[in-house]
Formats: sequence, C-alpha cells, structure tokens
Amino acid sequence: MIRYSPATLPGFRTLTLKPSRAGDFAEHAFYCFTASASDAIYEALRCVGTSGPVVLPAYTCARVALSILAAGDYPTFVDVDPKRGCLDSDQLRRVLRRGAKALVLTHLFGQDDQFDAHCELARESGAFVIEDSALILSDEKIRQKASSVTIVSFGRGKPLPLGGGGGMHIHDSNLKALHNDWASGLDVRAKFTSSDLLRGALRDSRTALITANAKARLMKSFGNSKHTASNESFKPLRLSIRASVCVKHRLIRSSIRKLADETRAALECYRDAFTEKGLGISETVGFRLPNEFAATALAIRCSPSERKTLLGELASQWIDCPRYWQYCVGEEMSQNEFPGARQLADSLLFLPLHSDVDREQARIVARTLKSYRVHAFN
Repeated sequence: MIRYSPATLPGFRTLTLKPSRAGDFAEHAFYCFTASASDAIYEALRCVGTSGPVVLPAYTCARVALSILAAGDYPTFVDVDPKRGCLDSDQLRRVLRRGAKALVLTHLFGQDDQFDAHCELARESGAFVIEDSALILSDEKIRQKASSVTIVSFGRGKPLPLGGGGGMHIHDSNLKALHNDWASGLDVRAKFTSSDLLRGALRDSRTALITANAKARLMKSFGNSKHTASNESFKPLRLSIRASVCVKHRLIRSSIRKLADETRAALECYRDAFTEKGLGISETVGFRLPNEFAATALAIRCSPSERKTLLGELASQWIDCPRYWQYCVGEEMSQNEFPGARQLADSLLFLPLHSDVDREQARIVARTLKSYRVHAFN
C-alpha cells in the first residue's frame, strides 16, 4: 500500500484564499493557507495577544503541544475516554473551571459525539475552541460551527496529502478580526535571525519539546506571568508565492467528494473481507466515519501484548499501517499519568484508507486479524 513521502514548502507568508479561483475543496473550507497545521494553531493562539493555559488531549501529537509552547502558552493535558477516544468530560470540566485561554479538540476517530458539549463547556469558561481536524475532512459548505476556528493539514498521511501546508477557517468574527490585525501588522520580530531559523527547525523534535517545556516551567516558577508570545515566540515560516501557487493548484484539482468516495470504497473492502473471514467487527467498523467525510485511517483495537507483533506481521505483507497518534505526549511533558491515553497508545493500530486499498489487500488484513483479538474502535 502507498507510503506517503514528506515534502517541504519554503517561504514566509500566509496567503488569503480567493474563492473565485479555488476548487470545490478550497472554496468551501478555508480562510487562508499556512505553512502547516501546527503553524495555524500557532497563529490562532498568537493573534489573541495574551498567554495562558491551553487545554488539549493527553493522547495527541507532539506538534500540537509544540505549537502551544511556541506561542508562549502552557499546555494543560486532559485524559481521554479509552472507550471513545474523546476528552474525559468530568476532567475537562474541572480543568476549565480553573481558567483557560483555549481548548484544542482533535478529530482522530471520526465524528466526536461529545464535540458540541465540550465546545459549550469551553464557551462557559471563556475559552475559545480550536478544532483540529487531524484525520478527517468534510465536504460540508461553510457554516457557523461550534468551534472558533477549524484547522487541517495537507501533510503526509492526511486525507489530502499535498506533501505540506495547512489551512484554517475562522468562524468567530472577533477572532477573525484579531487574526487580520495580527497578520497585517508590523511584527517587531520580523527580522529573521539564524537563531530563529534553528529554533524553527528544531520545533518538531523531542529536544525542542523538552527544552521549551523546561523554559516555560522556569518562567512560571520565577513568577514571570507577563512573559507573552510577543517576547518569547517566533514568527513561523510562511508559504511563499511559489509554494502557495503550487498548493492552490493542487487544491483546485482536488475534490473532497472524490476523497470521501475513496474512503467509503476502502471501508467497504474491509467490511466485505471481515465478513468473509467471520470477524465480528465487520458490522461496527467505521461507524463514526460518515459518508460525506474523507478519512485517512481506520482505528482497530487489539491486546497491548499483541499490538507490536500484529503491526510487524502486517508490515511483512506490505500493509503499511500509519504510525501516527500512537503515543501519550501528556505523560512525556507533564510527568503525570493519563490511564485513558496510555490505554489507547498501547492498544490501537490504524489501517490505511485511500484509493490503493483493494479487496485483495483487505483480505490479507482480514486473514491476519483473524488470529488476534481485535475490536472496531471508530
């Protein structure tokens, strides 16, 4: 099956999309392009102009936490419900009562049935919601959403893998005005030094994660509550004219409807193969992936003791399972325990959903899974 290869998109500025020149995906979805989805999160946090706690799932990607740190904010982790993968509502309520700048809600397993309820909790606490549409894309027209901003990635392994870049659509008018002012204003850190370049290059590494976290803790320990993003963070690399034209050209030729059809076709291949092999998951697999959504991966749950062996057996048969989202960043950063996130990290594996999935490959997957104790997760 397909192995997505990474690509880089150099440059320095965000470009506002012109719907009249865009395809069906770009026309319906986004307000502007960014260098990556993590840079879009960075921009959404930076444009507000204040620093504070940002709540996010303990089971997440390091890039989300790094974006929060780069913006001068503090990641505050909340455990997830191991049965559904969404945030633990009781823990979220307790954390939000202590105050938060923003809440990051990430779509990893299809549609989150607690999404609207968690958005309401955030609004009641005065926090705005960043909807990180990590592994799904919708063909819905622009509409007022419960979140303040929706963010997607075009990176490797995503539903629309352009090799790099991200997009953001701001639904909240106040946040949109703040972002416009921030993006068009004079930035005192506009001079791009070699140290800024080094910091940006290290931003996605484990060393940068540990260093940034230690620095944030030191600043907090010394009571420097006034250290804001304007002093502590850096301006992210923006898409150049050349790169943005390339992305727009790819977007114009792309269709969420077609991607959603490919997702559904791959899903049906798995369902048919699972039915042939008598796997009970055939009736429930993919129930949180509606027809109008394009998704990049299908979550399957297995025994933690068997997961590594199962992944190795699939890989030996050229079934390239995505290796994303299989770690508990909250534990690494905060040294706290998150049982729900740890349970997901130890037991989930992901099957690819894309146009190269055919019935023969689905049968290989079904034959392999038959020897293991597996359950459908999304």
